[in-house]
Amino acid sequence: VYKRQTMDTEGPDGIVSYDSAKGEKEMDATARKTAFRVAPMVGAQTTQKISSLGEVQMVMVSAELDRKLRQIGGNAYVNLFKDMSRNATIVFPRAGLEVGKSWDKQIRTVTPMGAITLMTTYTYQGEQSVDSRLLHQFDVAVTMSFANDAVTVDKQETNGVIYFDAQAGRIDHSRVEQAIRITVSMGGQKGTQSMSQITTVSIRSK
Repeated sequence: VYKRQTMDTEGPDGIVSYDSAKGEKEMDATARKTAFRVAPMVGAQTTQKISSLGEVQMVMVSAELDRKLRQIGGNAYVNLFKDMSRNATIVFPRAGLEVGKSWDKQIRTVTPMGAITLMTTYTYQGEQSVDSRLLHQFDVAVTMSFANDAVTVDKQETNGVIYFDAQAGRIDHSRVEQAIRITVSMGGQKGTQSMSQITTVSIRSK
């Protein structure tokens, strides 16, 4: 679930700010256009089928969320949301776990700005006591790269953690904070977009 998302876009007309924590009445007309594209993903829930190694084999969304996403960008936007939600889970290495060991997972998805590659690095930190329970902790770092030469990544930072419940055989919960700043060159003009988001995940077995 995307708990909160903020976005600052700087272009020829100045800076446009969006914060999903604010109501539409607190936004100007331009920010409301951004809200139309982003707001349906904030607080949205998915149902996933996950393999024993953590690979997401299927992602399902509600009919209402599917309708809202299609209104924004058709089937491509639905697939984009599903790809992003797949990246919120963890895929375990076949070689097994070792404290301090890191490994990568790569997802390539298509957006209105072209293809994006998301590289997620997990680092196993061993067992930790969380709310009087022993859970396995994995630190998370995400890097984003664009295939579109018109888009350059100026800065990106990630601070994330996933807690896995071995007894239940699934992720218990996770929280990932991301901040990124990109520059887009179009028609001889450049625009800068800064985006930050907090993604929280809580998984229940069916």
